[in-house]
Amino acid sequence: MAIAFGHVDRATPMGGNLVAGGVTFRTWAPRARAVYLVEQRQLPAITQADWRPSEDNRLGALGDETWGGFLASADDGYRYMFWVDGASGSGPKRDSYACELTIDPAFPNSFCILRAASGYPWHDAGWRPPDFRDLIIYQLHVGTWWAVDAAGNDLRATRGGWFLDVATRLPYLRARWASMPCSCCRSRSSRPNTAPATTASTISRPRCFMRAARMPS
Repeated sequence: MAIAFGHVDRATPMGGNLVAGGVTFRTWAPRARAVYLVEQRQLPAITQADWRPSEDNRLGALGDETWGGFLASADDGYRYMFWVDGASGSGPKRDSYACELTIDPAFPNSFCILRAASGYPWHDAGWRPPDFRDLIIYQLHVGTWWAVDAAGNDLRATRGGWFLDVATRLPYLRARWASMPCSCCRSRSSRPNTAPATTASTISRPRCFMRAARMPS
């Protein structure tokens, strides 16, 4: 189904958003020559070497480095990707505003999934955050912290890390850092100091912020 114009402008929310009669799409691609929507039915073909999206699926330039369009009849659960033609090449790109990614195919080959906010099973109504003084904030640089391929080879020198790379290491962070008071808290905490000796800490009284530039060994 062809992309329609006239439903999307610079005030349209970013990403894919379900509206009456279909979906609005808007994405930021400042150096793109053209941006397309890859529809659900086209997704199996995007890995083929000679495949290209149809001109019917080309998004319109909105004049603010964003591109947008409207697709009729798509519904909750619809899968999609963007396709970007740029100076350095062409290929599929995920929507950074996607509400959900597929498990099959799994990351890093996930597709984006449209979701209606009204239908999402929210389950955090009873959650309350800990007191700020009980938190440890771990600062990391996403681009250099962690990125490996399926074989475990380090990819940081060639493409850098992504937020989804960090997401794969959340169990590590939870096990290694959760509830660990840093060394500068020793005099103000009744808990033992269990922070790794290699962690650099800075004091900003009355709270502490643990900072690290790379994954501890």
